[in-house]
Amino acid sequence: ACSRRAVMLLVSNGGYCFRAQEVYWNHFQILQDRADLGAVKALDKAHRIVRKQAAQLGRRGRARFLAVRVNREIVDAWEKISGSGGALRRPEKGGSAHGDSQPGVTRVSVLIPIMGAPWGRPLRANEFIEVIWTVDAGKADQVLTQLKGEVGLRRARILRLCAEANVQGGDPREDDLARALGVSTRTIRSDIAYLRSQGCSVQTRGGPTLAPLQ
Repeated sequence: ACSRRAVMLLVSNGGYCFRAQEVYWNHFQILQDRADLGAVKALDKAHRIVRKQAAQLGRRGRARFLAVRVNREIVDAWEKISGSGGALRRPEKGGSAHGDSQPGVTRVSVLIPIMGAPWGRPLRANEFIEVIWTVDAGKADQVLTQLKGEVGLRRARILRLCAEANVQGGDPREDDLARALGVSTRTIRSDIAYLRSQGCSVQTRGGPTLAPLQ
């Protein structure tokens, strides 16, 4: 009951208070213990606050901020529930999630492993990086669909997303690409194998940049 009142007070204050994420994090833990479906909603709000604040910092400042215990716990819990590297902002039909001036262009913020992140253990919160992906290039993608069909368009998007991620210091996984494009990981894996067989450079986490030509 005290936690619920704290959340209501936070909302009535326009969501502003020092370390607001802790209010929602505390509420999440209480609701989770009670098997309340509102737990995920509380966690999502805490996660959004953490990511919004982290996005306003430089790379080093963001790493230190995400290393703070409560922030790390929030991100780790969200990653386990929502899937590591999940989209921070989902694509919006007919527009851009980041206010792009080009009609029909859709960009989203996603969390993916940072380039050079270690293997052999679960990734920590500060080993992810936020990148901007163009999941729909508008008219350019429409032209690609007419020329190459849906499969050709998807493969072109895979190349684009990988290039955008690498430029921004990210190392995308097949799961990240599958979520962004709304297809299965198996489909992404098959598309990447095809692209590499054609000599295309596709840099993904754990995979070669270029497959040897037969």
